[in-house]
Amino acid sequence: MRRSIGNKALYWAIALSVAMLAATLLLMPVPSIASDFGICLPSPNLWPLRYPADWILNSALLFIIIAAVFFCNKHFNFVQGNGLTLPIVLMTLLAGNPFISRVFCSSTLLLGAVTLCLWILFGTWEKRNATQDYFTVATIMSLGSMMQYAFIPMTAAMIAAGALLKSLRLKETLAFLLGLVAPYWVAVGLGLVPLTAFHLPTLDNIFHAGPAASPDFFLMLAGTGLLFVFCALLNATDAVRLYAGNSRIRCMNSAISSIGYVAALCMLLDYNNLLAYAGILYLWMAVQAGNLFALHRLHRPNLLLLILGILYAALYTAIIILQ
Repeated sequence: MRRSIGNKALYWAIALSVAMLAATLLLMPVPSIASDFGICLPSPNLWPLRYPADWILNSALLFIIIAAVFFCNKHFNFVQGNGLTLPIVLMTLLAGNPFISRVFCSSTLLLGAVTLCLWILFGTWEKRNATQDYFTVATIMSLGSMMQYAFIPMTAAMIAAGALLKSLRLKETLAFLLGLVAPYWVAVGLGLVPLTAFHLPTLDNIFHAGPAASPDFFLMLAGTGLLFVFCALLNATDAVRLYAGNSRIRCMNSAISSIGYVAALCMLLDYNNLLAYAGILYLWMAVQAGNLFALHRLHRPNLLLLILGILYAALYTAIIILQ
């Protein structure tokens, strides 16, 4: 008999996440990132938010995003079975990375935008006319790119996701292009953003800059890298089961996987802005974990989630000690 994830596991995950978030506030130093990652507007790390107000904002947004992912899955059912695994794993991963949970940052902004866009794109399945949906998605990503250039590669990932969902046709493509142009056209046309404000930061790949990372940051990278390898193998294994199942579920999972792989590639090629993509990668990992529990007969799923929580709490503790 297949056992399901109980509410008790969710309560423990919430308690653990809140504890890690609180420890981040009390123990981690306030980050000072001087780089501007926006194309024509300041990136979130340069916004005039005072500590701990930005920590409160970031924590609230993270829980809102987790809830949105849960209800999105409840509506579209792209991860079948017990829907609690997805928010539990995502919550643990996000709270367990103090580099993105201590203040409002680009990772939270990008993750929130991608979650909203995925919800919109999933609604285009078998929709005859999805031009308004694609215009909205493109506008969201275009506005985000003004404040964080990491939105640009994720916009390409959204196009791939739309193609996998079989709803990106000629009219939708034209609407998407108009949505990309509209925010910049309005901002420049109305004089809100001068042309001199446009710039694109220099990219630096992880193989060139990685050895200079601090021990705590390197530990976070190592943990994320191991999780990526595990989830990539899991994705390849579960693809066979998903392919034999419902075509809608398969296409939605393929769309999420494409976004996850793009985020992982960007983390390698854009080291200076690596943390911006971390939340997207965690979302993909949480979906893979959900599929693991849904597609395989696991006798003690709560125990596996407990082990994941302990491992990430240990990694979190090591990062705090080394910082």
